[in-house]
Amino acid sequence: HGVDPARVRAAFERARVEFRQRPDAEHLASLHQHCAQLYDAMISTDATKERVRNIDCDPKQAVEAAAVVFALNTGLTAYQANCAGGDKLPTVGGVDGLLGFGRRCLQDSGLPSADSNTLGERLSSIDLNRDDKAHNFVVSLNAFQDGNSLAYLALAIAIGIDSLIFMTGLFGANAVRSPLTDVPSPKARNSQQLNAMIETALLPDAFRKARIVAQSMHPIDNVDGYSNEVLLESLDPETAVQVRDVLNAGAIIGAVRKGDRAGQYLVRSELLEFLNTVIKRELGRDPDKAQQGMAMDQFEDQVVVALLPDVAQNCAAVMCALIPMDESKGFTAHLDLEDIDDDIRPVALNVLNAGATFSKVQRRSTDSYYVHKDLYRTLARIRAREVGRVSGRSQLIDMRREASGGVLREAGRAQLADHTQRTVAVAAPTDEDERRRAISALLRSLNLDANVYFGMSDQAWEAGQAAANALEDLWGSVGGLRRELEDTSRDYGDRVEHAVIEEERALEDDDGTKRQILNKAYQELGKTWLVVMLFKGGPFERAIHELLDEPDLDRGEDDQMLAVSDRLAKEFEINPRLTAADWMQLERLLTQLKGASAQQMAEGDIRRTLN
Repeated sequence: HGVDPARVRAAFERARVEFRQRPDAEHLASLHQHCAQLYDAMISTDATKERVRNIDCDPKQAVEAAAVVFALNTGLTAYQANCAGGDKLPTVGGVDGLLGFGRRCLQDSGLPSADSNTLGERLSSIDLNRDDKAHNFVVSLNAFQDGNSLAYLALAIAIGIDSLIFMTGLFGANAVRSPLTDVPSPKARNSQQLNAMIETALLPDAFRKARIVAQSMHPIDNVDGYSNEVLLESLDPETAVQVRDVLNAGAIIGAVRKGDRAGQYLVRSELLEFLNTVIKRELGRDPDKAQQGMAMDQFEDQVVVALLPDVAQNCAAVMCALIPMDESKGFTAHLDLEDIDDDIRPVALNVLNAGATFSKVQRRSTDSYYVHKDLYRTLARIRAREVGRVSGRSQLIDMRREASGGVLREAGRAQLADHTQRTVAVAAPTDEDERRRAISALLRSLNLDANVYFGMSDQAWEAGQAAANALEDLWGSVGGLRRELEDTSRDYGDRVEHAVIEEERALEDDDGTKRQILNKAYQELGKTWLVVMLFKGGPFERAIHELLDEPDLDRGEDDQMLAVSDRLAKEFEINPRLTAADWMQLERLLTQLKGASAQQMAEGDIRRTLN
């Protein structure tokens, strides 16, 4: 007989319950053993044989599935024993010890390969991102991820420093950039070359020379970038030489070009900007020298005031009164008041007082003073400037006086022969209003209407010139009339000169453009002087009427002069002298009077012929 299946079945049920309670490999093996015993018992029994024929106790895949669970259980047991709890962490070895502990625990855990690989990669990443092995950027990133306050502070400091460096580079690049680089030029030059070109022209005293050149510029309408002009003819010789040096250098780099008028040079705004930069730089680099230069400019202004009203003449007189001596502490001359004329003494005292204010004069004795070389240099500059300023006007005064007296008759005709030159010599169209104002002011001194002057055509001016030449021919044959008209011309010429002086006094020191326009207006009036004197209601007409109203019977040639004057007075009254036809009519009359005067002087009957 075989084994009773009922007995075996009871053992199998106990094994199954134990496996459920403790699902491990041992109990699984026990369950497998009892299952096999039960199968053998039942297969050997006829009653149960057919019922268990298809039963198989081999766990097969169940063993494989259970192996994972069994490994996890084993790992958990090992993990609980070796890794769970903070007391298991290593206290020595630093990061390396902690990483090794983590790897051992991972091995002990018995996790599947996919999970263990993931955790292993994380441990490797931690190992690679350690501060002593990782890149600085990784270290900083780790600190930010950890919320480290020091990391945020370091970031703020770094951003601030980088911003300062960026702004320093940005503004520093603009600071060293020269405004001259904006000047269009066919030749490429860097900023250092452009700056050196102008700064060399400013030597040896860059501060003073830059100020002189900047003060010599006058604003104009901006055309093609040229916003200023320099009028060399309006500058004294010494200043003109210094300004010309800079203009030449500016022309090389394309910052200066010649204007339409003689002595006019147009300057780009970049050059003036650079000069102002040089002035500011030199003022900061050597303030003592700069202050000394400005003090000398103030000193020169004070000396000019002391030399008023006739600066040029008084300056020459004071310079002639200076007696040279051996230099001592900068004093190279002395002035003795008792040895100079009384009319010069007040001016000399004014100059000495101005010099003493700036420590350029020291008392030698009661009426004798030591004079510093700076004072003499200042006087020399003032004299050179004044001589250059008035020389052109003096020449024109002489020319006008000689022409009015008939000595330069042919020269006067040559100047008046082509009146179209009158419009060429005037100021540029942008200065036309100032020119008209200046001429109007001078004509007011003659009690003449400026509208007549500006309203005459070129043909009328040419005909007026011919009439003026005929008048010169006439007074050459009528001596008494010549004396009257010459005296009139001289008197009214003095009025115009006085008007010029008054207009100049009304101008500011830096009004170089207006001063030049005034001088050119004076020149223009001098070239047309005799025609202007013949204007309707003008000086010659008034002189003729005064001669007829109060004749001086003691004069020689009275009859001839009065007859000619009477005929001229009648013509002046009916002839407006505005058009070319009016002036040609006057010329014909003057020519007839000259011929009649020559003929009737021989016959002694000029009055009958004229009537």
